[in-house]
Amino acid sequence: MTDQSVPDSRAPLSRLIDQRLAHSRYDAIYSDWQKAIGRLEDDRDGAVTAARAMLETMCKTALDELEIQYDDTWDLPKLYYLVASNLGIAPTQHTDTLFKSVFGASQTIVTRVGEMRNKLGDAHGKANLNREVPRHHAELAVNLSGAICCFLVACLESTVAAKKLRAPDGSVVLKFDVATVWRLVDHARNAPISLPWDGRKSPKRALWLVGDAGIYLMSNGSPAMDQNGALIKKKKNIGVQRLVAPALGCDPAHNAFEDWWPVHNAVDDGSDFSIPIAIKQFEVVLPLCRSQIVILLSPKKYTILSDAEYLKL
Repeated sequence: MTDQSVPDSRAPLSRLIDQRLAHSRYDAIYSDWQKAIGRLEDDRDGAVTAARAMLETMCKTALDELEIQYDDTWDLPKLYYLVASNLGIAPTQHTDTLFKSVFGASQTIVTRVGEMRNKLGDAHGKANLNREVPRHHAELAVNLSGAICCFLVACLESTVAAKKLRAPDGSVVLKFDVATVWRLVDHARNAPISLPWDGRKSPKRALWLVGDAGIYLMSNGSPAMDQNGALIKKKKNIGVQRLVAPALGCDPAHNAFEDWWPVHNAVDDGSDFSIPIAIKQFEVVLPLCRSQIVILLSPKKYTILSDAEYLKL
């Protein structure tokens, strides 16, 4: 255990890798990292080879974790593309210019590190044995590999966590606190105005299932209600948070973006959504709930269950 009173003199990347690869399932990747770092002083061509090996080990570990088949003879770019495609970070999966560019650059880095190993590493014979690999070249290969692996581990763990929130039919499992949902239903039922959606002239009393910054339920009653149960006056609503019921693990106020975004992304490829659900549907299920009400959500349908019913699936 590190003594918190003693400054940690290791480079930030080394500290990050120690944290990200702390789990035993990443031992093989961490071993490659230690080899790469350890060879920088006296065996720089070996360091480049270890850096490339780290990327390949990372890709194969991710594919094993995701239960995706691959061939051991595949080259590094092909392995990485398969990993990136299944983690949603392949450049072809994005239309936003920024992310398309960044993910494309990551893919290029992996390819080029592999090429550096072919040119500078010790995996192949060299025509000029007197040519020494410059330290800064070896450091670049090692640090690029370490940074890419940290990124892939974070994406992998986020994706695996999101998969645990999927029902057998592939729909997303959203869980909400029963007490908060009851408050929203009461508000929607008793509010003098029910806000419309889709241009309806006579909107029903409903809760909206919303996905934008997080995923949550909110009442369509107006005036809105704040967290303390008071009605929010239009002229004094600046900075006042309305009452919502965030889905478990999908509250930006308490959960990191990388934790809830894969869940949001699984609904409709990341598009924002707002689904009106009549309060009658909640009123039928809420009395059967113990502590949570569950919504199974897919792009084309939803199902509302009590937590007891969900456990029987």
